[in-house]
Amino acid sequence: MEPADFSRDTVDKLGRRAGFHCSNPDCGALTSGPQEGNIGAINIGEAAHIYGARPGSARYTVTLSSAARGDITNGIWLCRNCHKLVDSDPQRYTPELLFKWRIERESDIAERLGKPGEQIRQEVTTDRYREFLARSPLAYQIAIEKPQFWEYKLTIALLQEPIAAIRQEYDDLSKGLLPQDYSILKPEEFGLWSHAKLDELSAIIEALSKTINEQFSLAWGEVGQAGDEWEVLRACDFVIGACKSLLNWEKSVRSTKSASEFDAVLNHLSGLAGRLIERVEVIPVELAKPFEEGEPSGKCNIQVTIDLPKGFENKYVKLIKSAAKEYSENTNMGAVSDDNEVGCLTILFWAVLIPGVLIWLF
Repeated sequence: MEPADFSRDTVDKLGRRAGFHCSNPDCGALTSGPQEGNIGAINIGEAAHIYGARPGSARYTVTLSSAARGDITNGIWLCRNCHKLVDSDPQRYTPELLFKWRIERESDIAERLGKPGEQIRQEVTTDRYREFLARSPLAYQIAIEKPQFWEYKLTIALLQEPIAAIRQEYDDLSKGLLPQDYSILKPEEFGLWSHAKLDELSAIIEALSKTINEQFSLAWGEVGQAGDEWEVLRACDFVIGACKSLLNWEKSVRSTKSASEFDAVLNHLSGLAGRLIERVEVIPVELAKPFEEGEPSGKCNIQVTIDLPKGFENKYVKLIKSAAKEYSENTNMGAVSDDNEVGCLTILFWAVLIPGVLIWLF
């Protein structure tokens, strides 16, 4: 059985959670009952994938790992007819809609059980985790059901789509598909501006490093102890916020113009944020790998390297000095102040190697 397939236990649990009724609110058919003519039973219910199990299947997304596609949090109980219906028209029957069907069906079954305490618990759970539902229906299911290794699975679910969206916007920016409002810098202002931009980027990297090395460990909890879903959400928000800041930094660099002599410096700065976003994008991908082959055990060491291109510092120093000198010569002006040289030397401390993130799987 491939990781993307539902196990027998998962199929049985999905059916029971739905009370063996189709989760389509327009159907609601009972999917299990006695078989005519003997003592057997008939079942017309199926465990359907919300996000498709394989490339080409309905609602398939590359951002979800194979193991996540086969997890109970990605399933919904449907009758055979409705299963075929939702897979034949994925544009109409979106993942968000199917998650909503599942939530409503399971809430309805909880009410039918006739236990006031269970009904209240269901309502409180829905209200408590509404914030997760707003971020990702899959994250909501993971937060409330807490399957094995849920801390890491929740991190993956919260990070993958937002970072992929930021990466897509960066790619569109690089292709010139996003309109820009340009700002013009006076040549004598360029040095201080570039100094400030480099300091800004350094601060983003430092915040990102602290989040990865400290916040995730706190959120996931000590070995053998449950994590905190709200701390996971908080840590993921920090990472997503840092990626948004990187994107805005890149937009600022690309929308800034000055004397033509400084174009080479701007070109040298362009793309730095994209390189860092690519490195962050690795985090949910690497987190998902241990779950590709069944349920893992032991520990997994993930190392994310955030650095600058080789030789970036030396080239930057040469470019900024050359640009200032060339501009002064071309305009017959005195030398443009190169106070920025102090700033560029701080780049030497940027090559941040984030220590391995040690993930215990128990």
